[in-house]
Parts: sequence; structure tokens; C-alpha cells
Amino acid sequence: KWPEKEIVFHMVPVKGANRVISCTIGPHGLIYALTDTAVIFAFDPVKREVLRTADLSEYGGVPRLSMHTGPDGNVYALMSGAVLKIKPDTLAHEKLGQPPTGVGNGGVLHEGILYYSSGSHVWSFDVPEL
Repeated sequence: KWPEKEIVFHMVPVKGANRVISCTIGPHGLIYALTDTAVIFAFDPVKREVLRTADLSEYGGVPRLSMHTGPDGNVYALMSGAVLKIKPDTLAHEKLGQPPTGVGNGGVLHEGILYYSSGSHVWSFDVPEL
């Protein structure tokens, strides 16, 4: 509880992960998050349980601020080597593109465009059908 500065719940959602790097709220109030081991998980904050996980390590590392929920209800993730579209109900993922320089940090999804940084540059990726 915030006013009392009391921790009311704690868990490690993915065994072997040291950090949760990025998260977003998806459809139906579920939390979708990526760990430092590139595992995505869907967490139900009401039941306080992880509902499903998927390994995304084939797409590289996880930049900060890399997850975004689109207006279509899908989750979009910027990985160091790919832009992904993730179906929230199954965590099935589709590679939409490969950044030309790799993603240093995620950023924002605005009007169908994902903005991200690579070094000192800002890049954008037009998300198909958004």
C-alpha cells in the first residue's frame, strides 16, 4: 500500500530472470512484460499469477521502453534485432521487420509509428495496418 509504504505482493514471474525490462497493459487489464532473458509473460494482477510465457531470445536483447499496446489490441515489442507483433491471448509472435542499426532503447507508439533510438539517432518504424 502506497500511503503505508507496505509491500502487499511480491513474486519472481520468470525463473532465471534478474529484471523485468519493459511492460505494458494489454487487453482485459493483463500486464505483458519482457525480462532481461527475453522471455515475455502475461500476468493477471487480480489473480496474481503468470498466465503464459514465450521465449523471444531469437530476436536479440530487450531494450528499455520496448513494449507497447496498439489500438488493435496487439502488443508490439522492439527487440535489439526485430520489431514484433504479439497476440496477447497466445503470445504468438510475428516479426514485422528488422531495424537497420539495432534498437538501443524503445520509445513510443504514436499513430501507427514506433519511434526508438539507436545511439544518438532517433528512428521510426511504420507498423503495418495500424
